[in-house]
Amino acid sequence: MRKSLTLICLFCCFLYMARSTVYAQAQAKAPQECSPAMLDVSALPTPPTSTIGGHVFVLRLQNISPVACLLAGRTVTLVPASNTNNQPRYVGTAAESQPQLIEPGTWAHLFFVWTSRAGPELSCDLYSGIHLDMTFKPLRNVPDIEIRNLWIRACGPLGVTGYRPGEYIEATPIPQDWLDWYGPGGARDFTFSLPTTDDEIASSSPLLSLSAQAKRTMLGDRLFSLRLDFPRLESGGCAFSQLRKRESDGSTVIDLQQCDNAALEKGIGAPAVPPHHEAGVMGLFMSDGNLGFMPEHTGAFEYDVIAPINWGGGKKPAPQYARARVDLIARDPSLPSQVAVLDPLPACTPAQLRIDSLPPLVSTPLKTLRAYNATNISTQPCSLAGVPRVTEPGQARRCRCVCCSCGNSLVVGICSTGQGAWPEGKVLGEPTQAVGNAETLEVIALLQVVAGVVGCHPM
Repeated sequence: MRKSLTLICLFCCFLYMARSTVYAQAQAKAPQECSPAMLDVSALPTPPTSTIGGHVFVLRLQNISPVACLLAGRTVTLVPASNTNNQPRYVGTAAESQPQLIEPGTWAHLFFVWTSRAGPELSCDLYSGIHLDMTFKPLRNVPDIEIRNLWIRACGPLGVTGYRPGEYIEATPIPQDWLDWYGPGGARDFTFSLPTTDDEIASSSPLLSLSAQAKRTMLGDRLFSLRLDFPRLESGGCAFSQLRKRESDGSTVIDLQQCDNAALEKGIGAPAVPPHHEAGVMGLFMSDGNLGFMPEHTGAFEYDVIAPINWGGGKKPAPQYARARVDLIARDPSLPSQVAVLDPLPACTPAQLRIDSLPPLVSTPLKTLRAYNATNISTQPCSLAGVPRVTEPGQARRCRCVCCSCGNSLVVGICSTGQGAWPEGKVLGEPTQAVGNAETLEVIALLQVVAGVVGCHPM
């Protein structure tokens, strides 16, 4: 009897271990959920959504990571909150509501659909934009995807589909369960304005370009801007259809411009250029007082713009679009921290040192590598460590000071007030160095400054 019990126990233990092994292997093989950093999210250009009729807005998602991942959830928030209803209607087939596996380099899409009807007696909800999170329960206050200036007037439910595999095409059906809300025949009284598909958008065009003065910027740089060169078409529309920002963590903001994209009558030229402006050139200032499109995370980030560059043929000419992109790097403006080093010598004071500037080792419009000699001219030794503060006076005419109150760690006097730039890292990372009288210590600083472009702003 005891032997039988022992065999039964061993058999049960074997089954438990085998089940645990299989479960662990299954967990190891199961793909992870897609995070914003693994995806590149963009939108397709859409006709103005403020018009009467049916509207479709499409988001595209590409897996840019080296591994497959699951699009497992979505949480959509309509902003600002409406008086009558703030919940979208999740629509689509049962298969679309299931997690979708997306392989590296492949695409998926989802779209939003609503109708706008005339008549003040109709109960319609007004929204300016959409927040989309990649999970059912958002883990942070900032949405993964933000769509601005969508100008939604939803007279009826605003439907959002699940993730559909592949690229969006014009033959993609509008969800039947959303159409059924309008009763028999669906929304047959509405003409739907469909987005322009991706294969109709030129990946580059000599008529459209997006550029920055430098490839690096500081977080919080209120002067940060881009230059947009665009063709001035014979219409009263906008310079671009949409502007997109993708941060280093994958969070994406898409800003739409609601433009009148109807061509003017023949014989009417392009609108006059405003005084003091260069035709077909726009400065896109990103600060909160302007577009509110500043980078919020350090690391590599990108902007891209989609804009009309020409008109197609036919009785109702449609705009032809192109895309332009610029890749940048955002840096932390905080001063580099230094390790505290105990030293019996007192720290050097400005009165004890003479700083001599040597000729630049490297000098380009955007980068300068300089060396400085620090000489103790006093009779007492002192210690020198950390990030030095060096000033070069006498070059006030090179640019104007636009941020004279900014804190500095390394000041290069390209302004009369001594405004300068932050270094790329620790200038002196070594322990405290004792400097005797009449002793010279060489200090090398690598700076990146923009002189005469944005004033004396730190880069």
